[in-house]
Amino acid sequence: MLLSIVIPIFKVEKYIDACLKSIFQQNVNEDLFSVVLVDDGSPDNSVALCRPYLELHNNVKLIRQKNCGLSVARNIGLEHSSGDYVWFVDSDDMIEENAISSILCNLEKHNADCFFIGHDEVDEEGNIIKQYRYEDNAVINGLAFLSEKIKDCEFFIPVQFTIWRVKFLKENSFCFFPYICHEDCEFTPKVISKAALIISIPGIHYKYIRHEHTISTTINSKRAYDYLSVANSLCLFAQLNSNADILYNYSSMFVNSAIKIIVKCSFDDIRAFYVFISTKKICMLKNIATKSRGKYKITAWGFFILSKIKIWN
Repeated sequence: MLLSIVIPIFKVEKYIDACLKSIFQQNVNEDLFSVVLVDDGSPDNSVALCRPYLELHNNVKLIRQKNCGLSVARNIGLEHSSGDYVWFVDSDDMIEENAISSILCNLEKHNADCFFIGHDEVDEEGNIIKQYRYEDNAVINGLAFLSEKIKDCEFFIPVQFTIWRVKFLKENSFCFFPYICHEDCEFTPKVISKAALIISIPGIHYKYIRHEHTISTTINSKRAYDYLSVANSLCLFAQLNSNADILYNYSSMFVNSAIKIIVKCSFDDIRAFYVFISTKKICMLKNIATKSRGKYKITAWGFFILSKIKIWN
């Protein structure tokens, strides 16, 4: 089997049917791909809406777990993937018409660690906000790609817009960082840095739906701390992989993202944030300040110094 599509499920009863319909209305031999649904302890009617697809299609399976978050659900889905490649699709998005047949054709034709796919970003009424299209099968090395993106301060690469060779992920022990909000920011730079060959697939294959209220738009101190966790993880990875120095720059940018969020929080949130990092995460913050490179290094040091000053007690 060429492709496994992993779909985590949690409180998506408004969207899951449209997501699955977009997958199974495509004219593709279902022996060529599988769908792994991971119920992340969803308390609503989401799983019940999946039942008809489980009954009608032999290439669908449902994995159930207690609520552990998106990262753990994706990791479980990866473990149960039977395809040569894996595609992580969000349950509140859809895929475009003929997307699977186009992707399968490229997977058969090219021997790559990763494929990039184009997407439409739409609002909840279906109006196109932005369009990201690849015009040809561009070929690039992972480190070269990251070096180009950093020049334009682009660092957020949602995993939905990538398709990965399962063997490559497992041989390098790649998985999603659990219990944080910004798991894609931590996952994709590391994985891309190790990819010897990345190929883009021409056209539009994914429909990313921009919802008004999402975790990524919420302002709270946890998101700021999670960005620091991402920055620290990238630093540690770069230390262990001498050819991945570019990740220090990405780490610095995520420190800056943490700063942008925390300054918008309430005073109580800011106080709790600094108390927490000063008592429990000093080593992490010092590591970021020491190892990060680029124009945000000074802000990393600012974080470290402020966390040492007992002005919040």
